[in-house]
Amino acid sequence: METLKVKLQIQYEVNKADRQFSGPVDCIRKILRKQGILGLYNGFLGTIAFRSNFMFFFGSFEGSP
Repeated sequence: METLKVKLQIQYEVNKADRQFSGPVDCIRKILRKQGILGLYNGFLGTIAFRSNFMFFFGSFEGSP
């Protein structure tokens, strides 16, 4: 999901017709066609590392008396 979100957010074209992806389903189709199933997992380890920091942050906050 993170890959889709990022790819859709970085489309800066004002005119919708000029954008690379028209929506999430179109984005998934184009990634699968060009990169295969592994294309959906680009950046997965980086996302896990980034999101795990929240576990320590909120765990230390909630765990303190």
